[in-house]
Amino acid sequence: LDVVLVMDRKLVQIYHDGALIRTHARKHAPAKQAAALHRQTKPKPAPSAAPGLSASLVSVTRKVDSSGNVCFAGENYYIGVKYRRRQVQVAVVGDTVEISVGKHLIRSHPAHHDRTREHGALANPGGRARRTNAA
Repeated sequence: LDVVLVMDRKLVQIYHDGALIRTHARKHAPAKQAAALHRQTKPKPAPSAAPGLSASLVSVTRKVDSSGNVCFAGENYYIGVKYRRRQVQVAVVGDTVEISVGKHLIRSHPAHHDRTREHGALANPGGRARRTNAA
């Protein structure tokens, strides 16, 4: 496994095989970096996925509307008007909803949707099917 951790003054970025996986705000001062890297931590339990889904990262494709929002599990998450009418990938990671275009993470929001609706939202990974009988 090729995992790379990149830290600058304000961000910590985690890459796996060249793809950006997570971005976090830095919570410790750069002078305390060595101590933070060598500190022993207890492993956290894996986040529980919706019933019937594996604990692996599952993403779905959604289209950004004209106001810069994407709808997931009945709730809107703001991305920005820069991405309107584009397709994005939405993934639930723990208690956050991460929105990305390709391999680039755009936004990360705290999950404020009803967690019981995740199964339906993740059931159709390609988004809503196109209408075949459209006039």
